[in-house]
Amino acid sequence: MADKNVESNLDNASRIQTLDEAIQSLDAKYSGMITRVKEEIADVAKVADQKNSQTSQRLKTQVTNFETYTSKTNEVLGNLVTKKDIQRIIKRFDDYASYEEIQKFRDDMKPIMDDCQDKLLMYNTQNAQMREAIVRFDEILSEKVNKFALVEFRQEISQSYLKSAQVDELTDLVETSVSRQYETIR
Repeated sequence: MADKNVESNLDNASRIQTLDEAIQSLDAKYSGMITRVKEEIADVAKVADQKNSQTSQRLKTQVTNFETYTSKTNEVLGNLVTKKDIQRIIKRFDDYASYEEIQKFRDDMKPIMDDCQDKLLMYNTQNAQMREAIVRFDEILSEKVNKFALVEFRQEISQSYLKSAQVDELTDLVETSVSRQYETIR
């Protein structure tokens, strides 16, 4: 039995040695692979860190851009007209004429205004002609009044004063002058 134990121990030792050899063989065989896997894992971790850093930087840039956009949007929204403002403006438009109403009024009034303008021009022309006629009438009337005054003067002299030769001559002169003027007026 002791032999069997020894044999069994030897057998176990041989198996352990075989296992050790197998482990060493596997270790030798896979150590290069494990080193490569570790290197690849380190490379992947390095790339992941770089990508993480780039992503973090992009994210920070996007957050900054978003904050800028948000502040500008808030500024624009603060300057926007509210619905209440628009309703107030529309209500004010109800108090005034629309562009179409103004155009229609203009189109309706243009012929009337043109006719009025033509009549004013005609009245101005007639007024100028009437002024000329009045001036001429005034001139003629003034000449007739002067002649009439001379005739009246002669009658007054002949009735109030004695006639003398000089008065007769003066009267003749006045009569001749009045006659000439009277004939020129006719």
